[in-house]
Formats: sequence, C-alpha cells, structure tokens
Amino acid sequence: MARQPRTRAADADMPHQAIRPQEYARGVGWEVGDRAPSNAYRATDTDGVPVGPVLYEAPAGRGTLIVAEGAQISPHAARLLDVPPDDDTEPAED
Repeated sequence: MARQPRTRAADADMPHQAIRPQEYARGVGWEVGDRAPSNAYRATDTDGVPVGPVLYEAPAGRGTLIVAEGAQISPHAARLLDVPPDDDTEPAED
C-alpha cells in the first residue's frame, strides 16, 4: 500500500512537539561552563585542608580531585582553581 501524503488537516490533529534548540558545547578551558582540558588536583594536609598550588597530575601523598578531564567547570570548581600561585615570601614580622 502506497504511503499517503500528509495534509494540513492531518497535521492539525497531531499534538505540538517541543523542538529542542541546538546546544553548542563550550570550549575547553578553565572558565565556568568550559570543559576541563585535564584533571586538576590540590594537595591536602593531614586534616584534609587543601594546600599549595593547583596540580595537573595526582599529587604524591594526600590530594583531592577538583575537576576531572572533560567535565564541565562548575562555579565551585572555578573558585577552587582560582588559587594564586605559591609565593616564596615570608610572613610579615611584627
């Protein structure tokens, strides 16, 4: 049996369908919404408090994974990644 062409009357009987808009992936980077280009870690002390700079390889000893490679950067992860690099300045003496 040959397929019948659709008519406007037949289309009017069909429920409206939601059309999903095209979603474009954000780029790779370290900003909120981007995809992480690599794993990011912070070393932790014995109490689990993050110390030192952000590392892109697993730290020896204790550490915590901030974001996994390919995962979307959340606002929380971006805050954890926004750590100033270690400076070798001594604390001010009184």
